[in-house]
Amino acid sequence: MTQTKFAKLKNPWTGEKPAPRAITMINPDDLEICTDPLPQGRAMPEGKYSAKFAALQYGQCLKCPPGAAPKIATALKKWLETHKKPGSVRSALRYGEDGMGRVWLLAPEPKALKRAA
Repeated sequence: MTQTKFAKLKNPWTGEKPAPRAITMINPDDLEICTDPLPQGRAMPEGKYSAKFAALQYGQCLKCPPGAAPKIATALKKWLETHKKPGSVRSALRYGEDGMGRVWLLAPEPKALKRAA
């Protein structure tokens, strides 16, 4: 989010000056030297949906609340990329009579054979 800079440091709508930001100074006595090893991997190597995505087969879908379908679809696409699995993802905000969202894992399309000239 960008912050608007006002002319002459006054808000043109209210005429007030912006409140100064509080500066916190770090006390050197609060710092501590330790020999903790550097982590080998990410702090959270697996996502919260990884177990569901691993169990999902081609042609199956995940049933979710209607507002969550796009976020889950994006997470599934990223999971497919990181695990180097082929496939595509489709989603629907509201599917059928129940009004719940759906996210499908579709099998990769077969590549067309090239014809010899």
